[in-house]
Amino acid sequence: MDVKRRAFLEKAARGDLREVGILPVEQKGDGVSKFANKVLPTVERTTAGLEPYVGPWGFDQAAHLLRRTMFGATRADIQAMTGLPMDQAVAQLLADSAAPSPPVRLG
Repeated sequence: MDVKRRAFLEKAARGDLREVGILPVEQKGDGVSKFANKVLPTVERTTAGLEPYVGPWGFDQAAHLLRRTMFGATRADIQAMTGLPMDQAVAQLLADSAAPSPPVRLG
């Protein structure tokens, strides 16, 4: 079936969902999507604030920190951070660094 994109989007924007073949979930069959959650998750809401982290500081925590602050952290990067106290590791990540030298133009 060849659908014209502009016509489809215009009809959808007007709310003509039946015309474009999209029906709200409650209008399909029994009204409940087979993918819908039947029970809400019982996950505790986070209450984390701005208090300093006081949990453990090891390889897993350093790896998590570097994944969130760097691209492509290596095992050596993680081990170097693990060897520092957490405050120093964070300070090192946030410290200003000199810009690299511009590329050399050959020819």
